[in-house]
Amino acid sequence: KKKKEGRYPPPFSCLQIRDSKVLLYSHYYVIIPISVPCASKSNTTCEDCLKNVTCLWCMSTKECVDYPVRSILPKPSVCPLNNARWGLCWGAREEGPQG
Repeated sequence: KKKKEGRYPPPFSCLQIRDSKVLLYSHYYVIIPISVPCASKSNTTCEDCLKNVTCLWCMSTKECVDYPVRSILPKPSVCPLNNARWGLCWGAREEGPQG
């Protein structure tokens, strides 16, 4: 039989690891990222928040929010600009475990 292009057989098993689903097949596996809402990363760390490239971290409130894509820079009502981080965490070090 000829295989159909772009079609996969049903997986033997499916499991979730962190923010991804892993589909297990007979001789290979496929990892599918799962979209995690930005707000679920509030009160964590800037690094955790910005693992999702669509998120913005506000250092002063420790809120992780969807980046306001309709404006070039976030409005002060979302987060004061000097506290807003997107793409990369930089500036004042956040409190964390001592080491």
